[in-house]
Amino acid sequence: MIVEMRTYKTKPGKRSEFLEIFRSRSIPAHAEIGMRILGPFLSVEDPDTFFFMRGFPDIESREPMKAEFYEGKLWKDELENVLMPMLEKYEVVVVEDSENLLKWGLPVTEDFDQKHVNNDAHGGSRQAGDEFRESRAHEFEAQQ
Repeated sequence: MIVEMRTYKTKPGKRSEFLEIFRSRSIPAHAEIGMRILGPFLSVEDPDTFFFMRGFPDIESREPMKAEFYEGKLWKDELENVLMPMLEKYEVVVVEDSENLLKWGLPVTEDFDQKHVNNDAHGGSRQAGDEFRESRAHEFEAQQ
């Protein structure tokens, strides 16, 4: 999987407003195209900064999927003119998750599930947080 590590710094006091729109409008649009979003993660040191990861099945699908989003009606007619003026800057680093270290959760679409879900060691797909919940459950049982 190819992952964009994205850090955004909004203009002072705009992070909450940006994230409200990002969560309600942008993330679902990414999901419809088949891109995965992990985050956002809010900076504890800067009230105007946040981080998220955007995943693609492979390097070949990255540009076409981005084009579908950024050339689409939602971005061009609505989100670009609302979100971009709220940003002070953003940085993107593109990496490969060749060891499948990230757990993206359930597939965002049935089509994505059939083509791109990484299976766990037992052959089944895993939902985000399953391992954490299982480890916490085992810790709880051990304490009983």
